[in-house]
Amino acid sequence: VKDYTFISGVHPTCFRLDYILVSHPLLLATTHTIIHPIVISDHVPVTLSSPKRTIPWRINNYSTANPETKVLLSKDIKEFFNNTDSVPNFLLVSEALKCFVRSWLISYNTARKKVHSKKTDELLSKIKTIEQIMKSTPSDSAWLELLRKKEYDDFTIEHDEFLISKANLHYMEQSEKAGHFLALRIKKQEAAKYISALVISDQGNIITDPTDIKNHFASFYISLYSSDHSFEFGAQFFQDITLPILTNAQVHTLNSPILVLEVQQVIDAMVLDKAP
Repeated sequence: VKDYTFISGVHPTCFRLDYILVSHPLLLATTHTIIHPIVISDHVPVTLSSPKRTIPWRINNYSTANPETKVLLSKDIKEFFNNTDSVPNFLLVSEALKCFVRSWLISYNTARKKVHSKKTDELLSKIKTIEQIMKSTPSDSAWLELLRKKEYDDFTIEHDEFLISKANLHYMEQSEKAGHFLALRIKKQEAAKYISALVISDQGNIITDPTDIKNHFASFYISLYSSDHSFEFGAQFFQDITLPILTNAQVHTLNSPILVLEVQQVIDAMVLDKAP
């Protein structure tokens, strides 16, 4: 039976609508592609496999957050410490504990993964059989049976959460970071703002000590914003200036209410397509 990526429920027909576009180097490194059963949406997932790169081992944080894993691991760690009471070297016990936890998690997660994979394969095989029946002899009963995938969805939700957690970790490690050019630009900006030396005009001396430079700037702005003149000098200054004064008629005009006619005249005088 030919395989397809989409099955129409309205018109019992199958299509190949989903593709993976890859570059030529990635195409040469591709080992195989698989069209999976319909389990998530009305389109089937299509996967492309290539050789995996070797990455260092690390603790599976999502696995250790599992309550069942915590209980079992805590129990075995207590037993580990009971068997190492006679060892006087603390560093030796610490390194041995790291190896013990690592081997325990690898063994435990491998066993859980085998059980999970076996159950997943059984459910996918069941869904795949129903799909083959739907592709060869379409019927409403087969279509309704194909829609009943709640058991698979409930079983794989834990695996989906693990993939999301793994994706977040990969994003935090591999996301865009400040590169060499950005760091160099920031360094240049900081260097441009930094005052390394100050020439005192009245003495002709050069100050290079940062504390002396700060003190000189502080004294300069203190003298700049401090006034040697008294309040009487300011009052005398304004007395010599003749300021315009509004007449009674002008005050009455300003205090009178705004008329509708005045508003209309202002609106008519406004230039079109321009902000007021």
